[in-house]
Amino acid sequence: MTSTTADPAHVAAAPPAYQLPQRVTQARVLRSEWTKLRTQPSVFWALLATMILIAGFGILYSLVRETRPPHGAAAIASFDPAGVSLSGVQLAQIAVGVLGVLLVTSEYATGLIRTTLAAVPRRLPVLWGKAVLVTAATLAASLPAAFVAFVGGQSILARAHLSVPLSQAGVTTERLLAEKIERTSCCSTRLTPKVASSVSSGRP
Repeated sequence: MTSTTADPAHVAAAPPAYQLPQRVTQARVLRSEWTKLRTQPSVFWALLATMILIAGFGILYSLVRETRPPHGAAAIASFDPAGVSLSGVQLAQIAVGVLGVLLVTSEYATGLIRTTLAAVPRRLPVLWGKAVLVTAATLAASLPAAFVAFVGGQSILARAHLSVPLSQAGVTTERLLAEKIERTSCCSTRLTPKVASSVSSGRP
């Protein structure tokens, strides 16, 4: 019986140990959460649904109000053209809520939450990282859609002489967008205790 010995020249050398200190920072947590976010196909569909709801429903409701314009001085004075164009913002909050849920529950479904909790000793950076990314993704998708909804809706309402230019509707538009952000933040705040307890305990 013969024994063979491995040639030292053909033995793969062990990779060098990482010498620099490894620290968990919020920037690194954000990069890892960004990788999770952009590799989930469901995130794309949730953001696409957000844009369609804002732009599509706003234009559709503008068509409805064009066929049913306000009558009377009081009704015309209280008519809000910018609010009509941006009426889809409220419906889009459903898609934003789904996006936030998917970002958290997908880790439990795949078991990746164990790796996340092992890599980040403190749980709050994970929670803040998810919240920041959901907010940034929501704004990136909703702002262009809101602009399309406003321009399209006002072009429709102009046929009934109910439109308002962007320069005059700035206050109303900012109010509605701020309201969207505020409501989305409120939804996130209501979900935060449950999500935080889940992240802290490591259980869904």
